[in-house]
Amino acid sequence: MALRLSSSQRHHATPFIFPPPSSILTPLSLIRRLSSRHASLRYRITAAPKACVKLEEKNVPETGRTQWGKVSAVLFDMDGVLCNSEEPSRRAGVDLFDEMGVKVTTEDFVPFMGTGEANFLGGVASVKGVKGFDPEAAKKRFFEIYLDKYAKPNSGIGFPGALELINQCKSNGLKVAVASSADRIKVDANLAAAGLPLSMFDAIVSADAFENLKPAPDIFLAASKILNVPPAECIVIEDALAGLQAAKAAQMRCIAVTTTLPEEALKAAGPSLIRKEIGNVSIHDILTGGSDCPNEKIQGSQYINSFEQTSPEILEVTESGPIQNRNSDGGGLLSTGGRLQGSRRDILRYGSLGIAISCLAFVVSNWKAMQYASPKAIWNLLFGVSRPAFEKNEGESQTGRIQQFVNYISDLESRGNATTVPEFPSKLDWLNSAPLQLRRDLKGKVVVLDFWTYCCINCMHVLPDLEFLETKYKDKPFTVVGVHSAKFNNEKDLEAIRNAVLRYGINHPVVNDGDMYLWRELGVNSWPTFAVVGPNGKLLAQLSGEGHRKYSFLLSFHKNQLESLSTRRMRSDKYLKMGIFPQECTLRKLDLDDLVAAALIFYGEKKMLDSSPLPLSLEKENDPRLLTSPLKFPGKLAVDVSNNRLFISDSNHNRIVVTDLNGNYILQIGSTGEEGLRDGSFDDATFNRPQGLAYNAKKNLLYVADTENHALREIDFVNEKVQTLAGNGTKGSDYQGGEKGATQLLNSPWDVCFNPINEMVYIAMAGQHQIWEHNTLDGVTRAFSGDGYERNLNGSSSTSTSFAQPSGISLSPDLKEAYIADSESSSIRALDLKTGGSRLLAGGDPVFSDNLFRYGDHDGVGSEVLLQHPLGVLCGKDGQIYLADSYNHKIKKLDPATGRVNTLAGTGKAGFKDGTALAAQLSEPSGIAEAENGVLFIADTNNSVIRFLDLNKKEPNLATLELKGVQPPTPKSRSLKRLRRRSSADTQTVTVNGTSSNEGNMYIRISVPEGYHFSKEAQSKFSVETEPETTMVIAPLDGILTPGGFATLHFRRSSQSTFMARINCKVYYCKEDEVCLYQSVAFEVPFRDAIPGSSPAEISLDYTVKPKTPTSSLLPASR
Repeated sequence: MALRLSSSQRHHATPFIFPPPSSILTPLSLIRRLSSRHASLRYRITAAPKACVKLEEKNVPETGRTQWGKVSAVLFDMDGVLCNSEEPSRRAGVDLFDEMGVKVTTEDFVPFMGTGEANFLGGVASVKGVKGFDPEAAKKRFFEIYLDKYAKPNSGIGFPGALELINQCKSNGLKVAVASSADRIKVDANLAAAGLPLSMFDAIVSADAFENLKPAPDIFLAASKILNVPPAECIVIEDALAGLQAAKAAQMRCIAVTTTLPEEALKAAGPSLIRKEIGNVSIHDILTGGSDCPNEKIQGSQYINSFEQTSPEILEVTESGPIQNRNSDGGGLLSTGGRLQGSRRDILRYGSLGIAISCLAFVVSNWKAMQYASPKAIWNLLFGVSRPAFEKNEGESQTGRIQQFVNYISDLESRGNATTVPEFPSKLDWLNSAPLQLRRDLKGKVVVLDFWTYCCINCMHVLPDLEFLETKYKDKPFTVVGVHSAKFNNEKDLEAIRNAVLRYGINHPVVNDGDMYLWRELGVNSWPTFAVVGPNGKLLAQLSGEGHRKYSFLLSFHKNQLESLSTRRMRSDKYLKMGIFPQECTLRKLDLDDLVAAALIFYGEKKMLDSSPLPLSLEKENDPRLLTSPLKFPGKLAVDVSNNRLFISDSNHNRIVVTDLNGNYILQIGSTGEEGLRDGSFDDATFNRPQGLAYNAKKNLLYVADTENHALREIDFVNEKVQTLAGNGTKGSDYQGGEKGATQLLNSPWDVCFNPINEMVYIAMAGQHQIWEHNTLDGVTRAFSGDGYERNLNGSSSTSTSFAQPSGISLSPDLKEAYIADSESSSIRALDLKTGGSRLLAGGDPVFSDNLFRYGDHDGVGSEVLLQHPLGVLCGKDGQIYLADSYNHKIKKLDPATGRVNTLAGTGKAGFKDGTALAAQLSEPSGIAEAENGVLFIADTNNSVIRFLDLNKKEPNLATLELKGVQPPTPKSRSLKRLRRRSSADTQTVTVNGTSSNEGNMYIRISVPEGYHFSKEAQSKFSVETEPETTMVIAPLDGILTPGGFATLHFRRSSQSTFMARINCKVYYCKEDEVCLYQSVAFEVPFRDAIPGSSPAEISLDYTVKPKTPTSSLLPASR
């Protein structure tokens, strides 16, 4: 559940955009956004006809709205337009000249921006008088530095709004291209770093093929030719003078952005419009030339200042008179419809009154949501905290980074004013341990408090990160304590939390803070939030959001503490305008791992740590039913009526079980029960918490939402094999899609349904609040509906629709709609499969789309219905919709014609009881399937059983399906392999420098030659073996390399003597339009005698594969 409440201030016009970092925010941000909306509305009413200063343009035709002309294509410069890469490029240039012994500054490169790398470097070399300067050699080394240090994939260098604008252009029928003076290697790297897929552009034109770069028009003219669009119908977006001059020479209109040069410098080149950055360029600007206002757009959220900053020669605002237009055209009253009368004082007075009334209305109608606000959180929100500078030095080692945190903690302790974390109330219930006290049991330990709620998808996403830290610091005075702070009423129940602890495999202490005492005392306002606490009970830091150990979100500290660590200011960023960050806050990547390591080092030197272990009593060891139950938290179901088969997603056994409709065992897929992402035979295949199932009767295939593998899988019952259709085990953040196979990343797919007519698999993508589709005919997977913001917003198209952790999906009988169980908004919605729009059927808040706290248990009609986190939905053969109202522990029926909802089974209280349906009990049911005879099968998740409900009886009866012959899976023993004496003959062995450290990381980095790429069909893999076998603990033992050829392994020695480790890699790579090749690589890492107290090791395992001969081909070309 990535409920980014504060991210949806304005209604976005494009689907599938990147939302801001994922976390669940509470209603404080709703109030702020409500105010922002009124300010924006207020601006539109009172100042719609914006006055402006038109630029002096020489030899440029007038670009008024009626004279703008046809637009067919948009050509985007890359550096400074799509990517915030100008400064990193200049820093890489400084590094290059520093290697040459020449001192330069980043400002030395400014005159040569946008002219191509050779001129960019050569120009500075000429100015500095560098003798014997070789542009090509310098350019090669420049790219090495830039790619290694400044352009990591998905490193967030994209300008906010770039993706949205590109999507808007495409949705308006415009062709889009990148036209850059940079070489192609840099273009590809920057776009990857910015999260902009190459596939979204109709053309990419780079410097490689051109002798004359900008300011010559060659690149723009070539792009025009490739797109088959006349130059006069092309719009260029540029930031550099050379680019503006090139556009002018190509006779193209140009929109300039002031990311590199000030507006005064750009005016001389005569652009058609000037905007601050690409996030300020609208599709209106491109299609019509804006509003005849070339200067920077005035933002609605900047309403008050917009008047004050306008030139007095153009606009005059008086205290008692109308707003007068004094431009040279004579003008008149600026008004909407020509009738605006009023002063700024009136505007402020009535606007403020409107905001106050709206806020009051919101609070009254959403009283349940307001319980999550606290005085502390409001204080932090309104007044902020001090922010000492704490910048990361580029290229800084992990050891240096940890030392920075050590210095920070030292400074915090020396001031003596850090917040003391309040003690846990004695009345609270604990899981996995006896009740703990910070001043007693946790004294002398570094503690991470994880504020979570078990419905939250983001809270699920961070569990592997916390497990990593627990494993890494297993023998250190460090612990994680889960502070469960419930959103839903059902989540306050201790037994419900115990089931969640078991379901998610949580092995650290968890406290049930149902009254949210600690939440309020620390001013927490989002799930998940991490509070890092020192061994003396002092608060060191608070972090919100999810990530893979490295968090890229706002740090929230208390008075006189560091609030954020940043390399990038956010004052004018769009997220600031959305109210996510307070003004002057900063954003940077923070490694929680480094912060914990620093705390252990600092307090260890102060002799303040206590390494005695905490006594744990894990729930999984105290629940005998899970040891004997044939199922373990089953999630979803599907039925094959023709062959009398029931498919069960046995989620926590990581397998799919097949029985007949009487419960007799037929077979299982994933027999070991181990977590993994492995294709192959039914015995060899592995899954990771699979959920949704959909059966393709025509081809005898079963589609599986493999949730925690972030993958869509296909089970082929004819050939008895499993294959992956999309995803590769990595959680994605792509809100558009369009790729095939493993290259298309997914994000916690929770349910699926199959349309037999168009052969589409529709996916409820809970992790990013969208509905996706997979085309089984061409293998393409893409977003279908939802803009990625978490809210209950219904619209007429996919561009105006938002979902909130959709967790169930089912097709209507006519296949024109899909019914969605929108779990976090507690509503059932209908999705139009033609337009992508949606409508509300029952539940949820029909007025405030951002209010995800309207829930309860009330039957009725339409929006008067109250549900609580429904996870399952099924459209029956009778046209009725059946719901698993999960947190109300009920099965309900919804009539789509009338919108009426009534309860069929369950009392509203969790339990396990068969009998008359309305007297029977379930526990968080989450999946429903229907047999031919009108019987509903129900996945009763927390009871770990399958129930059935016969609707043909006058008084329906709920019973438990007896599973005959179904046994728990038998896990394989899993340990490090013993090192083989020698590798196979075709293996390239690479010996790297070893280490004497007790623990550290190994980084696999496999590269392919220019012109080659990693195979998309055959995934490159790695595995680890040692000699002797018991010398170290390493995670993971095996796995799949990323599409870029990377993997990270963490090791901890269990032996202090010497030994050898070998990391075996099987690499599959292809050349465009040719056959694919295979290379076996083995890295041998010698571990020397351990040195006590040595710092963690960072071991690089780098190798570039080299093609042998054409006879090495194994696979057909991957395209």
